Amino acid sequence: MANKLSANNRNSIGRFVQGSSGNPNGRPVGSKNKFTTLKAAFIDAFEEIGGVDNLVEWARCNETEFYRMLARIMPKEIHADVNAGFTLVECNREIDEREAQAKDR
Repeated sequence: MANKLSANNRNSIGRFVQGSSGNPNGRPVGSKNKFTTLKAAFIDAFEEIGGVDNLVEWARCNETEFYRMLARIMPKEIHADVNAGFTLVECNREIDEREAQAKDR
């Protein structure tokens, strides 16, 4: 590794030396990070401009934009552990049987 400067736990190119930190005590207990503060400000602003009722009214007038925004904030992947009590083969067989019954009607 390059010439280490022990005075500030950084090496010669200004990066922290492996195993050391710029804040060895960590974040103080109870302090809020910037994201939490920003999130609270957005929630306050949302409530001030009408909250859910105003959002619903806007969404009705701007459906395309509403769904575009919704798609951006929804998770792209969801992990689901589903145990329905039957196998996929049994499920497919049941679907085939129901489709056959519907055709007979």
